[in-house]
Amino acid sequence: FLVPTITFAEVNDKYISTTSSDIELKEDFNNTHFVFGDSVLVNNKTDGIYFIFGEMIDYQSENEYVALFGNRLTVSGKIKDGALFGNNVRLENAFIDRDVVIFGNKVYLSGTFNGNVLVYADTVIVENGTFSKNLTVKASKLTIDKDTEVLGVLTYDEEMEVSIENRNIDTVAITSVKQISTKDRVLEYVCSLIRLLVIFL
Repeated sequence: FLVPTITFAEVNDKYISTTSSDIELKEDFNNTHFVFGDSVLVNNKTDGIYFIFGEMIDYQSENEYVALFGNRLTVSGKIKDGALFGNNVRLENAFIDRDVVIFGNKVYLSGTFNGNVLVYADTVIVENGTFSKNLTVKASKLTIDKDTEVLGVLTYDEEMEVSIENRNIDTVAITSVKQISTKDRVLEYVCSLIRLLVIFL
């Protein structure tokens, strides 16, 4: 039998919370916004930090501060500063105005990145991307196609399997550093987000 989808929205002076199974966000909000759902389609703006939790998140909007937590993430909109946590993370023709950090299993990057990009993953594929600053990758495998530009410094560990088709990317720094588990990195970053949230709320 079919169970109707019910959306619950809680609003107060400091934040907004939306909870449902399948969510399509169209209405703009003036506060920090928390979203909890299964399938989440984002087409709205929020004036604050945008926290979205879901199994599948499709982000198509334009916001300043965004944190996405899910299994499958697709980002085709604009973000000023972002933190993305997922299993399969795809940035397709995305526009990141400043910095973004990404934790995932398989990460696909395409679009314009004006700030620093930091990626922790197993496999990272970069196609038709423009990186104005630094791209740092901690992964097992990295592939960069011929149409990608990195104007800053591309940094990766020497143990990684790396394929770079664009030979014009000549500012490459290979480092071998003390290994820190992805779990520890995620916990460290989540703690920093919580501290930031306490300041805003």
